[in-house]
Amino acid sequence: MAFGVSISGKKPVATVTVGSVTIPIYAAPVTVKVTKPIDATDAKIGGGTETRTYQSFQLSHFEGARRVLQRRNTLERAKALAKEVATRLSRDGSRAAFLSEKDRRILILAQLVVKPSGKEVDEVCRMFMELQKQVKNGTLQQAVDFFNTHGQRIRHGATVKDIFPEYIAHLEKRGVGSYHMRDTKRAMWQACTTSTARMCW
Repeated sequence: MAFGVSISGKKPVATVTVGSVTIPIYAAPVTVKVTKPIDATDAKIGGGTETRTYQSFQLSHFEGARRVLQRRNTLERAKALAKEVATRLSRDGSRAAFLSEKDRRILILAQLVVKPSGKEVDEVCRMFMELQKQVKNGTLQQAVDFFNTHGQRIRHGATVKDIFPEYIAHLEKRGVGSYHMRDTKRAMWQACTTSTARMCW
């Protein structure tokens, strides 16, 4: 009976994906030898066997470090099983059955935290590490603090005409003297009357 058919090197006939988990399905027919019914003719030649091949589909996934192989006799049933397995692995993680009580609690809390983002826990972890690499000096928290303090004042695409009234309002808020305010307006007006500066308006 050829039951443990190798699927190495074979292309899957279908795949089922739930979240970040993908389960491949392979065609893996089962071949068995059956004994022929013995009648008067067979009795004379000593009977015999025949080979029969049955349709079968095999799916493979990992539970932690352990590879799990399962079969179904139709592609529809194999897809249904693959969806069930992929849903569980996507929800609980492929190591869910091997996690300690502490690790399960951490995983569940992490899933609740990232749920509003619509992303998986592993995707958020990879994103965090990629962003941390981009911050050459310091931490992500320091980068966020800097942006909240300074970055929100940046006006991409703004012209001098947009920014100047805000700058004057800022000077007034600081309480600068009237001479300072007069000289600032005069200098800005002179700069903005040049042909080069007009491009900023």
